[in-house]
Amino acid sequence: MSEQTPSRAELDAEAHADLALHRAVLAEMTARGVSGEVLEEQRENVALANAAAELLRHSEPGHDCARLGCRTDDLVARMGAALIGVPMTWRPPAGDTGAGDSGGVRRAHGASPDEPAPGRRPGRIRVSLLGGFSVTRDGNTLTLPEAEQRLVALVALHRHVGLSWAAARLAPRIEPASAVARVDEAIARLRSAGLDMLDHDGRVLSLAAGVTVDAEDAEAFFSRLARQGGDPRWSADHDRLLQEVLPGWTEIWAQVARQRFEDLSLSALETEIRRLLDGGARSAAATFARKVLRADPFRESTLRLLIEAYLAEGRDALARDCYLAFRRDLLDEFGFEPSPMARELVARLLGEEGSPGDESPD
Repeated sequence: MSEQTPSRAELDAEAHADLALHRAVLAEMTARGVSGEVLEEQRENVALANAAAELLRHSEPGHDCARLGCRTDDLVARMGAALIGVPMTWRPPAGDTGAGDSGGVRRAHGASPDEPAPGRRPGRIRVSLLGGFSVTRDGNTLTLPEAEQRLVALVALHRHVGLSWAAARLAPRIEPASAVARVDEAIARLRSAGLDMLDHDGRVLSLAAGVTVDAEDAEAFFSRLARQGGDPRWSADHDRLLQEVLPGWTEIWAQVARQRFEDLSLSALETEIRRLLDGGARSAAATFARKVLRADPFRESTLRLLIEAYLAEGRDALARDCYLAFRRDLLDEFGFEPSPMARELVARLLGEEGSPGDESPD
C-alpha cells in the first residue's frame, strides 16, 4: 500500500526490522505461554522474515532468479504468498488490480474485464475486521451466515490464499476434498445472494477487485506513520490502530492475525513516540505512550518511552510512580521483574526499598 516503490535500501531495512519484530513477538508469545499451534505459526513467520532478509542481503537489485522465473524483489513477496498456500508460480492477471499491496485478483471464470461477474450487483463492498466482523455495501450492513463470515474474513486477511490452504483452516477436521467442497458451496451461496466477493481459479482464492478491507487501510496508515510520522495529536486514525482484529474469534489463524496486527500497530506507534520525543514534543509523546499502555499494559518498551517523556518534562514523581506500578502489576501477573533497562531509567529516583506497592498516577 505504499505510495511509491521503495528503494533497495528501504527494502533491506524493512526486511531486517520485520525480522526483529517477528523474533520479539515469538519471544513474547513463548514467555506468555501461548499455545503450541500459534507458536508454530509464528515460527513460520520468523523463518520467512529471515529468508527474506538473507535474500535481499545476498542478491543484487533486480537480480534474475532464473530457476524461479522472477526478480529478487518480486520473490520476497511471492515467498510470503507461499506460506498461505499460493503457488510460487501463480500471479494475478495483468491489469486486474485489487485494493491492497498484493496486487490484482482473478475475476470469476468467464467474466469480462469490463463487466461484473454474473450475479454481482453494483456497489462498493467493504469488509471490516477491526473491532468485529462486518460487511457493508454502499454503507449498508449486510448479514452473512457464520460459514461465509469465516471464509470472507480469512481471505480478507491476506487478499489471496491457496484454496486448499483456506479449506484446511476453515474445516480442519474433515477430509480435504470435503473441506474444499464446503468452500465452493459458501462461495456459491454468496453469489446467489448477489455478493460475488470472492474469485478463484481452482488453485487460488482471492478477494474480488474493488472490495476494500479496513485492516488494510489501517496497516497503510501505520506503515506511513512508521516511515514518515504524522500529526503530533492523537486522532481517530490512531484509535483504529488500537482495535483488535476479529475480537473473540478463537480460530488459530484469527489469533495469529490478531497478534500480528497488534504488534505491528503498536510498534508503529512506538516509532512515532520516539520521533515525537526526539523532536521535543514531550507532552504529545506521553499522550501517545499512555494510549498504547492502555491497549497493552505490560508493554515495557512503551513504558520506557513514557518514563523518558516524563523525565524530559521534569516530572520525576510521575516517572517513578509509573515504573513502580508497572513493576507491581508485572510481579502480580507474571511473577518477574521489569528489565534492567527500565529500572536504570529511574534508578536515581528509587529509594533503597523500591517498593512495588506505591500507587500509580491516573
